[in-house]
This record gives sequence, C-alpha cells and structure tokens, in this order.
Amino acid sequence: MTILYNIFMNDIYALITRASLYNYAGDNTLSAVGTTKQEVIECLSQEYLAAVGSFCDNMMEANPTKFQAIVLTASDDTTNIPIGDSNIMSEKQVQLLVVTIDEKLNFH
Repeated sequence: MTILYNIFMNDIYALITRASLYNYAGDNTLSAVGTTKQEVIECLSQEYLAAVGSFCDNMMEANPTKFQAIVLTASDDTTNIPIGDSNIMSEKQVQLLVVTIDEKLNFH
C-alpha cells in the first residue's frame, strides 16, 4: 500500500511549480513566498487546485478540515485564504506532525 501511495504522490511534484511542497508521512505542506500577501494567496490557491486535481486523478481525496495557514509578516492581522470551496483563516501557530510552529518561527 505504501508503494502505491508513493507512486501516486510522485506526480504531484511535477505539478507544483510556483510553491514549495513538503511531504512526510502522508501530510503535504505547501509554502509560498511573495512580495505581497495577495501574491502568496493567489499562488497557494492555484497550487491547491493543481494538488487536488492530482489527488482526484489518482482517486485520492484532500481533507480541507485539516488545512492550516500561517502568514509570516510584520502585521498581526489574520488573513483569509480562499482555497477551492473552503476559506482558511491564518493562525498564530500551526501544528505539523508533532511540531508547533508559531509566527515568530519558534519550534516547540
């Protein structure tokens, strides 16, 4: 089963071109850098569609209820990121596997 999953996941790396993709133990993380918040939001939205399209093509499914976002900027305001049919509000910290990353890039 793991080999089959890895074969399906390998396709996604060719599709994600504007953002960075990190994959570990079935968790996928997209990150993007831009000069404006809007540029980052547009990049992540576009790459999300590519990733979900790949999942659908390979008969897999994304779980938007587990999506998280953190925006690293000087401002303290939250950011709404429209991702497909979902909206993800940025948080002050996110959990990646057993690591908590906060907006100051402290890793706990």
